[in-house]
Amino acid sequence: MKNALAFLPAFLVAAAALIVPAAQAATLAGDAATDLDTMTIVDGLGSPTDIAILDGGARLVVTQKGGDVAIVRPGMGQVDDHINVAPLHNEQALLGVVADPNFAENHYLYFFADVGDAQNKHQIIRYVLGDDDSLTESMVIVGDGLYGPANHNGGGIIIDEGYIYFSVGDTGENATPPVNQLGTCLNKPNGKILRVALDGSIPTDNPLTDDDMVTGCNDFNDPISLMAPDERVFAWGFRNPFRFWVDPQTKKLWVGDVGEGAREEVAVGDGGMHFGWPFFEGTVEYNQGFKPANDCMGVTPATECVPAAYEYDHSAGRNAIMGGQILDVCGWSDAWKGRYIFADHGSGEVWTLDVNATRDGVVQNSLADFGDFGDPAAFRVGPDQALYVVEEGGGSVQRVTPKQLTGEVCDAPPGGSGGTGGTGGAGGAAGSAGSAGSPIGGAPPVGGNGGTNTAGTNTGGASAGSAGTGVGTAGTNGVTPAPVSSSDDGGCGCRVTRSTSVPSGVLLFAGALGLLWGRRRRSRRA
Repeated sequence: MKNALAFLPAFLVAAAALIVPAAQAATLAGDAATDLDTMTIVDGLGSPTDIAILDGGARLVVTQKGGDVAIVRPGMGQVDDHINVAPLHNEQALLGVVADPNFAENHYLYFFADVGDAQNKHQIIRYVLGDDDSLTESMVIVGDGLYGPANHNGGGIIIDEGYIYFSVGDTGENATPPVNQLGTCLNKPNGKILRVALDGSIPTDNPLTDDDMVTGCNDFNDPISLMAPDERVFAWGFRNPFRFWVDPQTKKLWVGDVGEGAREEVAVGDGGMHFGWPFFEGTVEYNQGFKPANDCMGVTPATECVPAAYEYDHSAGRNAIMGGQILDVCGWSDAWKGRYIFADHGSGEVWTLDVNATRDGVVQNSLADFGDFGDPAAFRVGPDQALYVVEEGGGSVQRVTPKQLTGEVCDAPPGGSGGTGGTGGAGGAAGSAGSAGSPIGGAPPVGGNGGTNTAGTNTGGASAGSAGTGVGTAGTNGVTPAPVSSSDDGGCGCRVTRSTSVPSGVLLFAGALGLLWGRRRRSRRA
């Protein structure tokens, strides 16, 4: 690196250095340290909370707690936009983002944003993301009745088979007694995972659409009675299901439910089920003055309580589970298939659990260390076969990939092509180097095609310019193509043809110029 840049002025050296990945804020452990690599793909953010991976990994949308949205093209630059939020508590803000399944055509993004008053605090808002990376055309998809006076707000949002699933916490009223019972009151959306169509309408097969009367209440500590259901409710009995996932193979929910004072849990179950709170915290009975007969079976409609698939205590700074997903990632070795990844936001620890054969629970005593990250806030697997870990405390996003892709062939877009080299000048001046290809390739990523240079032509008897050289930069984990050059076009003039090549440092600087792409900032009100 030093030799390649020695001929450049100091300010150009500094610019070229920008393409070197930032120092890693995360460390991998155990098998992960042996098999995987992690790199900081985005940093310098203000409390990032979630990420959507677009265009095969070539474009990222990262939400930040205070409402900022970073639209990042790794290796090329970043545009900053903003969604106005109105938090009433420090856990509230801009909490989640997911792309429409048909994003390539409609450019829709859905955000979980805390924008309303206490009675209607949480909203699902759809924006259009333009080709210029601007957010426009907002539309509120869900905007009423999502109570949010304090903490335990949820904020998870995913899309599966054309339906939006999103989580809302129980509002954090934790006086004991009386206990917060909103997770059991099925006329309220709090303490639930909700499910709506992409336009906000209620699917006809939601669990409560055929129930006229369900267990309900008017407030978190009011007596329960039979009331009309909130038909958006899909699963209930949660305290704060901040992050969750729907298994595309089984349609089961994998939920990280943040506990009260003692236990954190991973719960696996179906829609239409009661996941236990406030009757159980993990596997520990928790009634605190409120307990209908037979626990979950005393609720209308009655179901057995979904037991915790895994739980842990609050030792070593652990206090807030971050649910993840099963690592069924194309191209990763079979050793990683069927592992569930999750974390604790308080301690920063990340673990995996082996999933059982029926994918409805985990293998006992299979907990394994994955690494330590800066206050993990979300896990997402991208179409580029990478695991993205959002670090709220680190202000960054980590991209985790295998050291060597194996297994099945993955269908993903390749890296971008290098630019065409410049035309050689008359009298022998060299053509300029080709521009860099996209740094994020497909899976396996493929580097951009090398740039080519055209030789100069004879002018007024002068000899032709010599061919320029240089190739575009390869995509991440890609293969750099061999340089391509053209032949000299000899002239009949009396001057001798001069041979000139482009130093390799210029190629590095070409990538750095992309990183100097300007930033823009906008403000959007939902």
